[in-house]
Parts: sequence; C-alpha cells; structure tokens
Amino acid sequence: MQDTNLLKDQQVAWTPTPEVIERSRLMQFMRQVGVSTWQELYAFSIADVEKFTAES
Repeated sequence: MQDTNLLKDQQVAWTPTPEVIERSRLMQFMRQVGVSTWQELYAFSIADVEKFTAES
C-alpha cells in the first residue's frame, strides 16, 4: 500500500491565529503533560503510551 497525499497541491483554507492556538485544547493538553512542541508530544506519545493515554 502506498500513502498518497491528495491534498498536497491544495491551498490552506485557514490558519489559526496565535491567540486561537494558545486557547486550544491541544495546547492545554501539551501543558498538562509538560511538552511545548508537536515533536515533543509525538515523542512522548511513543515513549510512554500508557501515561499518554491515561492523560488524555
């Protein structure tokens, strides 16, 4: 099976403002688990699946 990104040539419809990002549930969760970047959150979710799922 080959992954194909069907949206790669599409324009972005909307980009959240920094204020919207700051108030988002994702940012609240990231603070809750002590990470500050998407990469850190991803690494945390892989490194400690049990704790990640217990937090969510």
